[in-house]
Amino acid sequence: MKYHSRSPEEWRKIDEEKRKRDRVPQLRRRSWYFFFVNLILVAAVMVIIGIYRMMGVPPVSIYVKLDDEYTAGEMGGFEIRLVNGRSSPIRMIISDVSIVISSKDHPIYSKDLRESLTVTIDPYDYVVLFRDSFVPDFEGDYRIEIVIRTNVGDFKTQKTIHVKDPIELVLAGYEPFYFPGERIRYDVTLYNTSRKELKVSVSSGEIEIRKKDVIVDRVVLSPFTGEIPPEKAVLVYTYSPALRLEEGLYSVRCSLMVNGKEKKFEMGFKVIGESEVSSKGVKILFDYYEAWQGIVVKLFLVNTTDEDRFFEVKSADLIVTTPAGQKAFSTSGIRVWIPPNGKIELMRRVVDADTITGISAIVDTGKGVITKEIGGGGK
Repeated sequence: MKYHSRSPEEWRKIDEEKRKRDRVPQLRRRSWYFFFVNLILVAAVMVIIGIYRMMGVPPVSIYVKLDDEYTAGEMGGFEIRLVNGRSSPIRMIISDVSIVISSKDHPIYSKDLRESLTVTIDPYDYVVLFRDSFVPDFEGDYRIEIVIRTNVGDFKTQKTIHVKDPIELVLAGYEPFYFPGERIRYDVTLYNTSRKELKVSVSSGEIEIRKKDVIVDRVVLSPFTGEIPPEKAVLVYTYSPALRLEEGLYSVRCSLMVNGKEKKFEMGFKVIGESEVSSKGVKILFDYYEAWQGIVVKLFLVNTTDEDRFFEVKSADLIVTTPAGQKAFSTSGIRVWIPPNGKIELMRRVVDADTITGISAIVDTGKGVITKEIGGGGK
């Protein structure tokens, strides 16, 4: 019997291939080992960072309860709260509270409370530190700055509010769309949003209608002087042009010089055919937030399509449920034009309550009924 042996070179190749085959699972095991080690290290680092951030979070935060917009000459109120965002009660000694409200760095309100005060704030709760009111004399943006000094550190916050002029130019009778042959009639009015009587003097003004960039009608308005009762409007001019409307896009512009300040109104409207009236793809959207006078609830109509939507709201009912019961609001006879993927605010109401438990709405568009309900206790 003969035995065949391999050459030394062949045996080296066989040993090398065997080492390679044995090394593959070793490398795989090693790669998984390094993966899990790195994963544990990353998790440990994240935990350390989280603990560090929690330790660096201030024990309390300042919340200023006030509206975003006020009217010049009207009293506005605000409330300062200290909020505990932790799971344990906090006891602190307040040595000083500084409050400054300013417009363009010119203070209109300033208060410095230096009396020592000890407060205890329950977990995830707040205490009311201070309430007061102020009167902004001029329109524009104001800034409220608050500094609170305590035995656990100093806390600062600031917020910007807008103050509007109490006199608004309103074009009563404006509609976002018309049908061919309909007549236009606008009442140029000045509305007093304040709670006191105001004197107005209109020195000049004009109103015009354009189709695209072409002026199709223009009128110069006569001077006007009068008084506006609180939260009322006065008629300045009635504008009813002998204009034949044809399908297309128009705009109406009105400007008045009132008490030396220019007031403007400019909006577009469209003349459409009956076939363009549709509310398909229109949904209801709610929004609500806490304000000084209660909870402001808004009802929006949202166009979820890529086309314009023109229709008339025949009726709309808004039901707001609070712990004390239900509040019902309604409106009707409103023409709306919602651009593609856009929205319009249909209703805004203020509910005298601390909380709400549900909101529901029913909107009849003449082309269908849209409903929505959130929370409980709806209609």
